[in-house]
Amino acid sequence: MRRIRNLASMRVALWRMTAGNYSAGHRVDTILAVLISFHTSSFILHFLPMKLIAVILSLLLGFSIQVVRADDIADAKTAFATFLAYQKKDDPRTLGLFTADCPFTVTLTDGKSSRDIVIPAELFRTQLQVTLAKKKGNKDKYEEVKYAAEAGGIRVTATVLSAETSKRGPFSVLYVRDGKELKIKEIKATAYVPEMPAAQAPATPAQ
Repeated sequence: MRRIRNLASMRVALWRMTAGNYSAGHRVDTILAVLISFHTSSFILHFLPMKLIAVILSLLLGFSIQVVRADDIADAKTAFATFLAYQKKDDPRTLGLFTADCPFTVTLTDGKSSRDIVIPAELFRTQLQVTLAKKKGNKDKYEEVKYAAEAGGIRVTATVLSAETSKRGPFSVLYVRDGKELKIKEIKATAYVPEMPAAQAPATPAQ
């Protein structure tokens, strides 16, 4: 019974190692379920040291995470290609590519100084709907697109060549699993302005 409790404790530790990768986490549960099943029916596993079992599980988990992350990157490439295709024609389905709580961080710059502005998710979705309704399409070019796994999802980075200003700036989105789909959890972009707007003074509480 103590060994089964140790396996349960090991499950918690290994889930933490998956860094939010639920597909790999479910593989942990499958492996542990098999081990517990063998434990009750096999004298061989009963006499294996727990440290050896932990090493075997860690190796199996490491392989599983690498496979899952490779799958996620492939899915992220497909999802990002869809994002670009929708952008070009202002497809209303663009809204469905983002999670409901996705904020938009835009870095305003005049080439000399810069300032980050975070647009909350609800306001971002409202502004995006207005933009999509205009049906102008996005003619920006995305260069040097790269994909990388990080804790919780897949980061896509690129350099965007603005069709309006002919300026280049960094761009990134973070894809996370939302059910069977990958959706954008976070988006960051750069916007060039002729002159930096004055910073807004914080609101003064009513007396």
